[in-house]
Amino acid sequence: MKHVLIGSFDLGCEEVGLIVREGVGGEFVTNPRPAISIGIETHDFGLVMEALLHEAFEFVAFRLQVRYSPDGSYSSDHGFYLFSFPHSTFSDIVAKVARFSVPAMPALKASWEAYHNPRKKR
Repeated sequence: MKHVLIGSFDLGCEEVGLIVREGVGGEFVTNPRPAISIGIETHDFGLVMEALLHEAFEFVAFRLQVRYSPDGSYSSDHGFYLFSFPHSTFSDIVAKVARFSVPAMPALKASWEAYHNPRKKR
């Protein structure tokens, strides 16, 4: 399996592609088109959803300019990112992620199931 675009879904004020790939975890890109890539190799769909929610939340925080790198470099260790925002911004991020996740989750689950059960017909 390579990177497979399974759909595009509204994440705030823009459509964001949802890509599945081998491996685990996730990441997002903003160029050339906004997309979130999620690894589906794990047998625990909860971990797949965890990666999706994490990346969607971070994507919105990035777009709202509330994610910061303490050393000014976004190419260094992502574990050092800082987030700073008021509760109203937190609510806005959660709302955007929820509205993205509702249509994205069935597409992601179908891809995950097809990957783990390639012979099972749907």
